[in-house]
Order: sequence, then C-alpha cells, then structure tokens
Amino acid sequence: PQLKEVLAQILADKVKAFEPYWEDIFKELSNITPDNIYLTELAMENKFIIMKGIVGSLEKDELLSEFILTLEKGIFSKVKLVTSKESEDKTANKFELTCWVD
Repeated sequence: PQLKEVLAQILADKVKAFEPYWEDIFKELSNITPDNIYLTELAMENKFIIMKGIVGSLEKDELLSEFILTLEKGIFSKVKLVTSKESEDKTANKFELTCWVD
C-alpha cells in the first residue's frame, strides 16, 4: 500500500511541475495591471497563458504597449499581442495576449 501512495505522489508532482504557480501570477498581475486595463479572462493552453481584457482609455494603444513591456519585465516572457479590436465608440480596445511564465 505504501508503494501505491509513493507512486501517486510522484505522478502528482509531475503534473504540478507543468503548471505555473497561479498565486504568483495573480499577485504579479494585481501589482502591475494599470487602472484602465481590465482583465476579463485568464487561461492556460499548451503551457502558454492567455490573457483577454479591455483597455478603457483614449490612449489605449500606448497603455497596452506599456502593459506588455511591464509584463516582460516581471515573471512573464514571450508576451505577444494576438488581437486588438477597437470598440465602435472608439473609447476602448478588446485585446488578447499570450505569454509564458518563467
């Protein structure tokens, strides 16, 4: 019975090794996300983190660009802008980013 427990623990450790530390990710995002950027979705696919959100500012392109640079200075790497679409009233942008966590 002890061997089964050890094997189960080894399997669990292998699974955990491929997952990022979500607590660290949430802390980092809460500290660096500007007031005018709202994250609406956070997911993981093929070891990449996908962030979707809205930039609610007249300087939306500049703010999004600064946010990407700030992400890369922290625990995130390979940050790429997948999509950015301006709202009809031109006051906001919906965006999607992908990145990797070091």
